[in-house]
Amino acid sequence: MEGVVSILGNPHYSLVEALWQEVDEACGLQGVKATDIPHFSWHIAESYAEQRLASLLEEICAETQPFTVRTAGLGMFTAEKCVLYITLVKDPQLLRFHHRLWERLEGVGERASPYYAPDLWVPHITLAHENISETDLSCAVHQLACKPFLWHVQVDNLAVIGETGLSSGKGLLRFPFRLK
Repeated sequence: MEGVVSILGNPHYSLVEALWQEVDEACGLQGVKATDIPHFSWHIAESYAEQRLASLLEEICAETQPFTVRTAGLGMFTAEKCVLYITLVKDPQLLRFHHRLWERLEGVGERASPYYAPDLWVPHITLAHENISETDLSCAVHQLACKPFLWHVQVDNLAVIGETGLSSGKGLLRFPFRLK
């Protein structure tokens, strides 16, 4: 799987890393991190047409001005594989950009995840996933429940992360927003 994401800048990058470590130490969660890169995802697919994706992301970032998103506490996806996350507020600017990005990426990703499509998308910053037992989840929620997750996060890039293709073995592929 690969994803088109926005990587968090500081101080939020460091805050998420500290939260990963805190939950790992307090709850014994191994592999608490979704990746080693604090981010939130816009589009996920099994694979991408690499050159086309890189060109599209360059174009989109050249015409995009940085903007701010807000967080609003903890959330959880319940299923066989639970996910604990920080919720992003779905404001009009975030939704417009997401919709525009999805339209431009149509046909570029093979087997794009429907969970990231505009109608179903729940924007979030993953704190814990994979192999989380009910006890681990309870511990993590207890550890984080009273923290004020009311952040203002600047979005100023798109990047490609994943296990294959553009980002595997070649380092992170990152595109900064250029319109100021």
